[in-house]
Amino acid sequence: MSEGVFSKVHEGRGWRCPENGCKKFASLRVGSFFEGSNIPLTQLVEFLYFWAEGVQSTHFLTLNPKWSPNTITDWKNFFRDICVKKYLSNPEPIGGHGHIVEINESKFGKRKYHRGRQLSGNGCLVGLIE
Repeated sequence: MSEGVFSKVHEGRGWRCPENGCKKFASLRVGSFFEGSNIPLTQLVEFLYFWAEGVQSTHFLTLNPKWSPNTITDWKNFFRDICVKKYLSNPEPIGGHGHIVEINESKFGKRKYHRGRQLSGNGCLVGLIE
C-alpha cells in the first residue's frame, strides 16, 4: 500500500494498493485504536496530546466546541483502559537494591452517623510508589 491524498477516504489521506487492477483504498486509521471512530483524526490526535500532557479538566476541554463532555469522558476512559491493558500485559517491577518503595494501605467503609459496626472484607486499597 502507498500513502497519498485520496478523496475516497474519510480524512482525504489514506492508503491505496499500487497493483494494477486492485484499486483498494484504506483509511489511515486502519489497524489503530482510532479505527472505529467518526471524529476527525486531527481532533483525536489533538485530544490525545492534551490527555498525555495531563490536561484532565473536563471544563477546560469543553471550552473547545469540538468535544462534548460525554465524548471527553469516553475518550479519557478509553485511553486509560489502553494504558491499563498495556501495563497488565507487561508489568514492570518496582524497587530493588538502593530504591525506596512506599506502601500505603487504606480501608474504606460507610457508617452513618458514626454508628454501626466496622465493615470487614472488600474496600481495601493498596498503593505503591517508588
